[in-house]
Amino acid sequence: LLDASQVDNIFDCKPVEVCDCGAPVQMLADEPVRHQVFDVPPVKAQVDEYRRYSGRCLGCGKAHRAALPAGVPSGQIGPRALALIGTLGTHYHLTQFKIRDLLARLMGVDFSVGAISQAHGKVAQALKAPVLEVAAHVAQAPVKQLDETSYPREGAGNWAWAVVTPQVVFYSLLPSRARYVAIDLIGAKPSGIVVSVRYAVYDFVDPMQRQICWSHLLRDLTRISGRAGLAGQIGRGLLGAGYLLLPLARAGPQRRSVRSPAPPLQTSAAARRRAGPVHAHGQHLRQAAQARACAVDLPGQPGCAADQPLLGAGHPCAGAQAQDLWPHPLATRR
Repeated sequence: LLDASQVDNIFDCKPVEVCDCGAPVQMLADEPVRHQVFDVPPVKAQVDEYRRYSGRCLGCGKAHRAALPAGVPSGQIGPRALALIGTLGTHYHLTQFKIRDLLARLMGVDFSVGAISQAHGKVAQALKAPVLEVAAHVAQAPVKQLDETSYPREGAGNWAWAVVTPQVVFYSLLPSRARYVAIDLIGAKPSGIVVSVRYAVYDFVDPMQRQICWSHLLRDLTRISGRAGLAGQIGRGLLGAGYLLLPLARAGPQRRSVRSPAPPLQTSAAARRRAGPVHAHGQHLRQAAQARACAVDLPGQPGCAADQPLLGAGHPCAGAQAQDLWPHPLATRR
């Protein structure tokens, strides 16, 4: 319940004056039972009219018309309505037709679809500067996760790109999934650690700066661990090593080096990779796909030599999927 000072209206409900038995009912001095009802107030658009009068100079005859006060938009849609339209179209994914219908039914305002479209453009222009600041921030972040997914929008095939950091997320809705988009988002030579899937678009990132998403790694190792023979044995060993590494990564900056806290773990993983994708009888796997899957790329070093250290396994990005739990401010570019 809200505090009484935060309640808009208080109604005192008294008991009946006469009991069913016919005797009078005396009110008690105890505290009443509080019952609060939350409701939406009647919504009606606030319409302000500005009357611009005209005048004419008595000397030269020049015509003059009053200007609008500072801050008053030249169009019909005010700043709060613009913010509402922008939120409905982005955060709530409503089409322009649905936004028009919602405003008409909820607020009694009948805008055209063209006016809604122009409002989106005005909101985008107003947010251009802060969005560019967010884009620059995520590009320079010491650890960032980059991902993309298909995003059909109003009949058009688009891709939603996301650059995720612990403080902020940058979303970009673009018509392409090509490498130039990733380069545009984080630069041709990105700084810090870049977390990504194995999609070839991200191969421009220096392997020493790239952390393969642990969620995908563990999924692959789980699949390999279910195979028969030495392939499954290697997969189970790497899967166990993966699950041991994740708690180390979450332990804090003082334990972000795999070498110091867990040299046996690193040696074990490297040894299993050296064993290679072979059967228990020493025969190479017949299927090339199985061979590639068994020789799984360890994080940060796709295709690296088996005796190289497990770079990046202890970085804070190792638990990439845990980033979904962060409370992010959102920035969107269209």
